[in-house]
Amino acid sequence: MNRTERSLGDNSRFEYFIVFEGIIIGIVGGLVVSLYRLILAKAFDFAVYVYGNIDRFWEVVIMFAVLVCLGLFVGFLVKKEPMISGSGIPQVEGALIGRMRFKWFRVLALKFIGGIICLGSGMSLGREGPSVQIGASTGLGISRFFKSTKTAERYLFTFGAASGLAAAFNAPFAGVLFVMEELHKSFNKYVFIGGMMTGITADMVAKKIFGLSPVFTFGDIIRVPYSSMHYVILLGAALGIAAVIFNKLVILGFDKYGTNDSIPEIFKPVPAFVVTGIVALAAPMLLGGGHELIELLIEGGLGLKTLVALFVIKFMFTQVCFASRSPGGIFLPMLSIGAVMGAAFSVFFARYMGADPRSLDFFMAIAMAGFFGAVTKAPVTGIILICEMTGSFSQFLFLSVVTITAFMVTEVFKCGPVYEMLLHHSLNKGKPYRKKGKRMVIEIPVVPSSQVINKAVRELDLPESLLLISIRREPGEIVPKGDIILRNGDTLVILLYEKDLQYAEEYFNGERNM
Repeated sequence: MNRTERSLGDNSRFEYFIVFEGIIIGIVGGLVVSLYRLILAKAFDFAVYVYGNIDRFWEVVIMFAVLVCLGLFVGFLVKKEPMISGSGIPQVEGALIGRMRFKWFRVLALKFIGGIICLGSGMSLGREGPSVQIGASTGLGISRFFKSTKTAERYLFTFGAASGLAAAFNAPFAGVLFVMEELHKSFNKYVFIGGMMTGITADMVAKKIFGLSPVFTFGDIIRVPYSSMHYVILLGAALGIAAVIFNKLVILGFDKYGTNDSIPEIFKPVPAFVVTGIVALAAPMLLGGGHELIELLIEGGLGLKTLVALFVIKFMFTQVCFASRSPGGIFLPMLSIGAVMGAAFSVFFARYMGADPRSLDFFMAIAMAGFFGAVTKAPVTGIILICEMTGSFSQFLFLSVVTITAFMVTEVFKCGPVYEMLLHHSLNKGKPYRKKGKRMVIEIPVVPSSQVINKAVRELDLPESLLLISIRREPGEIVPKGDIILRNGDTLVILLYEKDLQYAEEYFNGERNM
């Protein structure tokens, strides 16, 4: 059997093993990410305890000296393995399209260590992006253990990413939606079935360790009347503008500092660690990804000026930490920034526009979804994520309205998704992995926006390295003869080399001219 036959054979058998493999990845990924969460929590609690007991000048000096040393060590880790920098989600995307080399065990080990140091020290970074990369590394490792072909390996890699998010947030549905919306950017039945099984299994493992309670305890969120929809739309517009500014600053920091070759890689995290020390002494409630900040906001009682100050400091603190390329994500910081915005607008609406002052939790919850959906351009994930994290689907309509409004504002300003922009800038700045790779089979759906819709197969100007081998169309499958017209809802089964993944997805999704 040659490579092509093995790829096709694996594709035909894959669906029979998808549930079994998803369960294995869910168990292993759930355990690894749960261990990561446990150690992070212990490290962060210890750091907060230390910061809270510093009251002498010489103790302050020692604290900053230790932070500088930790920054240098993290810089050394990032220099040793650049794939662990930042959240890790752009790197997962890059590996998925065959543009980046992913050494699974090296990435898993160094990301684990680097994330504990950074997040445990109190930097304004989240565990969720690293958890996605750690989960993806686990999935890739399991695929290598089973000696899977490239076709199967790509799915298992994706399932691992879903398990990471599910275990990090106790959100299995959001996990699978995220990998479809952000990584694959399309619906695929294999990804959905395998991702769901993996996410549910990883979530069960995490719940066994951390309990059944949702990540955030909002209590009974007051249902606001539909007559208050104008408040929701105003908040959505503000969240969209904030998301545009956030994304532009992320890219600016990445270009001007994170990938600036004139600054030695080993020194880049140091300023962020120093800023973390300053925040620890001045405003300790802003340390970490923002879980403690959100819990503080839920308690209520903060004035409008205080909320505005918290928003500005948290916003800029996150930018400084993320620009340093330290191993850590922006999932939870995004949610905390959205929560502060929601709390501030709730107080503003209650004071000046007659809104119900008891609606603080409501505006916080929907603002978290809106800001996340606008920054990542993954609105469905944002909506489901907040529903799962709060344990309530009662505000689904308002979550949808605020998230779609924020999303549309970013569209008006032509602001792209933050992870996709980071990947694009990474590939342009560095030297992407260009190995030809092995043959593999992928499936690409034909959607209304696709440039190949209503075209005959013979009109497709495909390079020789891409072979359209089948068209899946209900109720069965058809051979791609030259006169076959591609329709909306078709699924194209394509045989290609790993290096051609990005080309194929851009070609069939309308981003590359025919």
